[in-house]
Amino acid sequence: MKQFLAEYRTSLTQVQKIRARLTAKGRTKDEADIKTLKRMENDLRWVISWIEHGREPGHRRGMENRSTTQREVLWDQLSEKRQREIEWMESQRKAPSSQENVWLEHMLQSLSKSEYEAFVAVRGEGLSFGQTASLLQCSKSSVQSYVQRAEEKLRRHLCEYGRDRSGSNGTPTRVIHPVFQGKKRSPGKKLS
Repeated sequence: MKQFLAEYRTSLTQVQKIRARLTAKGRTKDEADIKTLKRMENDLRWVISWIEHGREPGHRRGMENRSTTQREVLWDQLSEKRQREIEWMESQRKAPSSQENVWLEHMLQSLSKSEYEAFVAVRGEGLSFGQTASLLQCSKSSVQSYVQRAEEKLRRHLCEYGRDRSGSNGTPTRVIHPVFQGKKRSPGKKLS
C-alpha cells in the first residue's frame, strides 16, 4: 500500500504542476484541459485520503466502526472457559413445543407486513433503524413506530399467553421474552 500511496502522491504533484502551467498561460482554449486536470487532482486526493485513513473520505465513521460489527466476537477470541459456558447454555435451551410454535406463528401473523419486516430486521437481525429504513424504503421514524407498534402487539399477546397458561385461578403468569426485557410500558396504557 505504501508503494501505491507514493505513486498516487507523485501523480498528484505532476497533475498540479501541469495545471499550474496551463493556468499561468491564461489561454481560453486550455480551460477544458484545466477542468479535467482539476477533476483528476480531486480524484487523486480522494484516493490518497482513502488509503491513508482506511475508509471512505468524508464520512465520520468507517464501516468497521458500526455498532453491529462491534458486538460480534469471533469464536477464537473467547477463552476456553467462556466457550464451554456458551456451549453448556446452548445445550440447556429447550426447543419450543409444537403448541408454542403455533402460538408464535399466530403472534407474528397478527403484525402488519410493515411491522413484521421492521421488527424482524431491527430486533431479529440487529440492523439499525437507519439501515432498516433504507431497506424498507421509508423514513427512520416510520421504522421506529413500526417496531414500537409491533412490540406493543407482541406484549399484549404475551400477556394473553400468560393468562392462558395461568391455570384455574385466572392469575396470569409473568412471561417475558428476551426482546422485551428492560422495556417498561407507560402507566396510562392498558394492555387488554
